[in-house]
Amino acid sequence: MLHIFKEFVVGFMLPLRGAKLLLSSQRTKRWAALPLVVNCIIYILLVSTYFWLISLLKIPQLSWEFWGSTGAWLSSAINDLAWILKWTLSIPLVLVLCYFTFTLVGMVVAAPFNDVLSEKLEARICRGAPGSEIESELPLRLNMHAVMLSMVSLCKFLGAQLLYTLLTLPLLLIPFVGAAVLFLVTAYYTGGGFLDVSMARNYLPHECKLPALRQNRWRVIGFGAGMDILFMLPFAGLLMLPLGVAGGTILYCEIDWRLLLCNQNYDLPEGFVPPQRA
Repeated sequence: MLHIFKEFVVGFMLPLRGAKLLLSSQRTKRWAALPLVVNCIIYILLVSTYFWLISLLKIPQLSWEFWGSTGAWLSSAINDLAWILKWTLSIPLVLVLCYFTFTLVGMVVAAPFNDVLSEKLEARICRGAPGSEIESELPLRLNMHAVMLSMVSLCKFLGAQLLYTLLTLPLLLIPFVGAAVLFLVTAYYTGGGFLDVSMARNYLPHECKLPALRQNRWRVIGFGAGMDILFMLPFAGLLMLPLGVAGGTILYCEIDWRLLLCNQNYDLPEGFVPPQRA
């Protein structure tokens, strides 16, 4: 039990270690900030377009000619109220849409940058001393084989997450127990998803990833729990993505892949270069 607790705490601290690693180099800061900048530009353009279209929306103007000046005042007041309502309803709507989509869209935007960020961080962990600018010897561009492995692994991972989430939903009827089980399942797949960024980038097929996830189960759960808590902060989800990538890269580099695969009677996959820590 004590070992499980220690592993959980080590995993829970991975986002903090990832933040420290990201701040240790100007190069990694740029790669971490780039998805956020791109996402902000996209949202500025979309919100600006939205308000431009709203400004083009013409509300029929009332013009009451009866009752003399009273009718003119009433029609003018109603026209002004309609204009105010148009903007007061439009602004909350766009804020709500931004709130619920900013992180999701940001994750899609960040996806092409995650491999590069992970590659830079792995080079720093394994071969780069603080302050150095050593470039990684790992491939920057994934070939088609690696892309297919990553897509297949992602589909299996998401399928398993959906299945186990559905299986645990009935447990919510049991006070506290159901919520705890659901939280552990979500944390496991959150941590495993960030670890998978490095595993997929290094050509590891799905069957080679499973032993690593089983061997480091509680560390992965602790890592995912820490990230899930950070994702609860409004609009901060995209800011936390680089921490997840960094934490997952640290965890990947701490695994003895040669020993792990040897114990499972697996040969090193073609193109896979195990991390060599300094």
